[in-house]
Amino acid sequence: VPSVTGILKVLDKPALLAWSERCGVEGALRMERSGRLTYMDGSSVPVEDAVREVRQAKEGADAKRDAGGERGLALHEAQETYCELGDVPNVGDYDPEIRGYITGYCRWLLRDEPEPIFTERVVGSVEHGYAGRIDMLAKIKGRIVMPDLKTAAKPYPEQHLQIAGYLSTFPECFPDIEVDEGLVVLVGADGTFETYPC
Repeated sequence: VPSVTGILKVLDKPALLAWSERCGVEGALRMERSGRLTYMDGSSVPVEDAVREVRQAKEGADAKRDAGGERGLALHEAQETYCELGDVPNVGDYDPEIRGYITGYCRWLLRDEPEPIFTERVVGSVEHGYAGRIDMLAKIKGRIVMPDLKTAAKPYPEQHLQIAGYLSTFPECFPDIEVDEGLVVLVGADGTFETYPC
């Protein structure tokens, strides 16, 4: 069946288009200024070839998207450490480019002290024909909350829709569990975090 995130790809995401364009332009400028869009004879790479060069050099949106995926995997690894061992992860165990995000996650853990009910659980709806994987279901200050970790710079509407999609499977998957709130947890490269109730 299709995934919640796959279904949400049908939404118009103008911010994603702007982000992608910005990544490509920034990558091309970095390469141009460092001489990497210039041939050995001093001539410039033709404009129509610049996109290919930026992609091959991993300076564009594809590389940033892939790096975001790596950050997400590291965050979920940190979450497993917390949920399985009850320990806040050691930030020093992670690559320097990811440490800020892990620091933000650890700060959220220390502030909200989630008590995991379960993690990385596949959920789905036979009635509506879709599935997905939730990050965590936890008790936070006596309430049952579904936090969803994100490394985006700001919240986007589709993040809330993703959580709503997961929550709508609960009557079929976990009819005895009543979730009080969905929660987007944004962690930043600078070691900060923000939470946004859904």
